[in-house]
Amino acid sequence: MAQKKKFRLKLLFQEFDLSAGIFTIGRYPWCNITLDDPLVSREHVRITIDEERAVLDDLGSRNGTLVNGLPVFNNYVLKHFDRIRIGAHELVFLEQTHYPSTQLRPTGTMMACPECRIPCPNNVTICPHCGCAMVPDKICRKCRTPAAEDEPFCPKCGEKFERQDHTVPVELGGDASGWTTQLVDEVIEKALTVGRYEQAAKLIDGKISSFDQAAKNGTVNVHTLIDITRLTLTVAHGQKDARRMGVIMDRWCRHQAEMPNNLLSKLEEAAHGWYDIRGDLKRYISALNSRSESRMIDPELKEQLARLTREAPGK
Repeated sequence: MAQKKKFRLKLLFQEFDLSAGIFTIGRYPWCNITLDDPLVSREHVRITIDEERAVLDDLGSRNGTLVNGLPVFNNYVLKHFDRIRIGAHELVFLEQTHYPSTQLRPTGTMMACPECRIPCPNNVTICPHCGCAMVPDKICRKCRTPAAEDEPFCPKCGEKFERQDHTVPVELGGDASGWTTQLVDEVIEKALTVGRYEQAAKLIDGKISSFDQAAKNGTVNVHTLIDITRLTLTVAHGQKDARRMGVIMDRWCRHQAEMPNNLLSKLEEAAHGWYDIRGDLKRYISALNSRSESRMIDPELKEQLARLTREAPGK
């Protein structure tokens, strides 16, 4: 009789059996693997296992799922040594035709250290990597007593915990904004490559919100605006979405920033044949002209704007 396949997931030094049926990974305690990581959705991915294969489905997670560096969405058949990236965690899918001599744990709980962000077992009180004290899952707002994630009421005063989705979109940054920005940019680029404009658009909207928040606090990073514009133009052209063209031009007008010539050319190229950009260009010229005299418009940019306003084709 042919030997049945056996599937496992490896996370750091732990391995988990994938028995026939449904296997879930997320931040909720009832998942088969619980990852206490704000980048992980409550129910992030589902793996459906039968005797022959294991199929991964992203459950509409906020930050997406990567396999071998590429975004996956549903009906992905896992292969031996596939690397699954969920939030800050990487799991390795293993396919075997022999059984180990010892039974592996079917479930497990990991949490990310608040200081070094390296995953470690949920039952430790001190991070084994950096020595930081681990933060409890919940703290009662009334008496400040710590509690586990699955506790519906405070164990000391009985205060009811409100259930909320605390998933942090990677595009919003935070303490680990460096690598989280890199992560979301990777997902956006991969999604655009395969024409997944809707998924890319949601992540770009998060980057725009983050940019707007920083601008409210007095920080306007033109390099970030250039990057957001480049991504937005790709999505707007792919979806023929005039609203997105207007949204990105509003930012340039609002902050009176000078757009690089090559980006202005990309704007014209993206709008060609379906969107009349002349109105946006006139608003942009007016915004630049309203700046103080000490901030004169670059002559080359001024000339290019005037030319595009005259020559840009309509719809």
